[in-house]
Order: sequence, then structure tokens, then C-alpha cells
Amino acid sequence: AVAKSSPALKPKCWFNGILGRCLEVTDGDAFIRVGFSTQIQIFVYMADEVIPYLKSRYFQTSRIDMDKSAHLIYSDGVTAGWSHEDLPFQYHYFRNLTQIYQDNELVYSDQTLLEPQKQDMFKLGYFEGWRNYNSLVMVSPNIDEAFVKALQKHLEDLNLESDFAISSLDIPGLVLRILGKTAEDNRRVIYACADYFRQEIHGLTPLNLRKNDMRR
Repeated sequence: AVAKSSPALKPKCWFNGILGRCLEVTDGDAFIRVGFSTQIQIFVYMADEVIPYLKSRYFQTSRIDMDKSAHLIYSDGVTAGWSHEDLPFQYHYFRNLTQIYQDNELVYSDQTLLEPQKQDMFKLGYFEGWRNYNSLVMVSPNIDEAFVKALQKHLEDLNLESDFAISSLDIPGLVLRILGKTAEDNRRVIYACADYFRQEIHGLTPLNLRKNDMRR
């Protein structure tokens, strides 16, 4: 598994066994390859939320290439940012593009584009009064509509603090979108979802990538 520290822009990565590898990570760009007759069939990539600074401009592009037999768990996010006065949304521009290819075919493309100087970040369709946004994408041949419904019930039973919604993809997979008061609240949703998949599908133990989060 890989945890990427996004706020500093230059990421810090560490690994858990042979679950994954980062082929190339640069300032604002990530290129990941999963499967293709390698030992790496399950890839878990958890990026810290980007914390855009006052008047900053941030660009991120992530491309993931995988074969149809591989399994992917990928998450990222963005916060209301940082400023000396602790005012939210004081950055100028944030763009995050994530694309997933299966056997060289584009199967998922998602772009988050925020311009707080031009957009009302608190209105419907944006942050809606929250300060933290995260998304989680899971792609696996084992994910079907029944799994999505079971996961939805599992998360609802946990009484989590953040708001979230799950959607099925056109391919076997799902996307989870989360709005919350704190990054820690959102991560509880992310890890609950990822752990459910790992345990139900692969019989794996829960993830433990962050020392400071009290997820249980």
C-alpha cells in the first residue's frame, strides 16, 4: 500500500509487502501501473488531502494503467486551505485530474476544478458548508451492484460524521465522494470502505497507514 503526502507537493511513499508500487511520482503528477502479469494485482494508494496555501495555484494529474484482472483502491482530496487568518478558500486555483485506463482504454476520468475567487465554495455542488472533500475509487472484477449495496449499508450502520455518496461505475467498480468537517472524519469513511473491500473480497487485515488517525 502507498500513502502519499500531498500537502508538501513532493510525496513521501512507503510500502506494505508487495501490494503496490509507484512507478513515477513528480511534483503534481503520478503515474501508476497495476497488473499486467506482475506480482502487483492489488494496489492501494492513499493520498493525503491537498492543503492549498493562501493565493496558491495547484495542478495534479494522476494516470493509472491496469489490466481487467487487477484491483485498485485510490483516494485523494482537498481541504478549504490555509491562510494566516485561518480563513477558508483563500487559494486561487485547484485542479486535480484522475484518469484510469484498463487495457489502454480510458474507463474513468474525474476532474475537480476549484476557483474560489470566482465560485461560491459554500453553495450546493461545491463544499456546501463543509471544509474537506475526498473521493475514493475502487475498481475490481469482484465489485458488482450487490457489493455496492452491501457496502452502502455497512457505512450507514457505522454512523459516521461525514456526508457521503456511493455510485457504481460503468465498469466493475465504484466511486465514493465525501464531505466532512475534518480530514480525520473523512478518512474514517475512506478506511471503512477500503477495509470492507479488503476483508470481504480478499480476506486481508485492515489498513494501518497513518499513525496519527484514530480510526477505530
